[in-house]
Amino acid sequence: MNKSIALLFHPLLVNTTAHIHEMLSSYLPEYKVYEIKHPEHLERVLSRIENQEKEETETLLEEIEQFDILLTDPMSLFPIANRIKSIKWIQGIFAGVDRLTPVLNKDSIPTFLYTRFGGKFGQHLSEYVVAHIINTERKTHFLYQQQAKCIWAQTKIIENSPPFRLLSQLSITILGAGDIGKDIAKHCKRFGMTVYGMVSYQRENENENIDELFTPSSLAIYLEKSDYVVNTLPKTPTTTGILSSSILKHCVKRQSVFINVGRGNVLTDADVIEAIENKWIQSAVLDVFEKEPLLSDSKLWSLPNVTVTPHVSGLPYTSIIVEAFLENLKLYEEGKPLNYLVDWVKGY
Repeated sequence: MNKSIALLFHPLLVNTTAHIHEMLSSYLPEYKVYEIKHPEHLERVLSRIENQEKEETETLLEEIEQFDILLTDPMSLFPIANRIKSIKWIQGIFAGVDRLTPVLNKDSIPTFLYTRFGGKFGQHLSEYVVAHIINTERKTHFLYQQQAKCIWAQTKIIENSPPFRLLSQLSITILGAGDIGKDIAKHCKRFGMTVYGMVSYQRENENENIDELFTPSSLAIYLEKSDYVVNTLPKTPTTTGILSSSILKHCVKRQSVFINVGRGNVLTDADVIEAIENKWIQSAVLDVFEKEPLLSDSKLWSLPNVTVTPHVSGLPYTSIIVEAFLENLKLYEEGKPLNYLVDWVKGY
């Protein structure tokens, strides 16, 4: 179908779909924009990636195969991803592709191009990280608790020595110095923090906001000198368990704070609980988890010094989804390399 774009989004994103449809129709009058609805029972299929029921997705597959270009979310795509033949380019709206890698990998590389939603979440995640660092240092949780009890807590704060630390006195290790990690580094450096960045292979450090780069083999050394440890790594076989096996013991000297805005595969929930209960780390701020949603009976909900947020540190705005898509559409029309094209062998 010439000059047409298909939209396929999870039913929870119905408002997002409507807004994107309206914006694209306005910006691209030469294109016809179609909304594809999920067939009956697909919601049940979406909840179980291991049980793809072909008969329940056949209608969906036939409908999207009429198009060359698809804008979608991985949740909607995975039941049919490894059976797509005709689509030429798919733009995803998530930064990660770990929902698709179980069905699209080096053994079943797709014929279509897939671009992830990269380069747009940096400020979102940076503000989340910096906010939690400031909240930790200024003891806002404690102050909120005192307010609820009508207690003037000035003396309790002043008697600490020092009452709080300035960000310029702190060091932070960022696991993953890609586009998101670099943006977090930029914001932290503006406050004068010492910034360390972990990369997959040793390279020359050309980023003025990162004081030192290191590889996973030196992780323990940098944990020992970091007040904060932030994970931004994607979910791949090489990142799974990188913070497991008690490596967080190396945070005990600095009583580091662990913030996870990447993926939950870098350590298990049990690893976090062990680190908190053994006082290897001071606290943890967790936006992503080993399995999501976090089960209601998880100990993490009520564990002291753990903050749980429901994977909301980097939600995509409609406007930036459209912005990213239009940037890539221009490149696609000109036959140029697309931004954030996924390499399925690497997994990102």
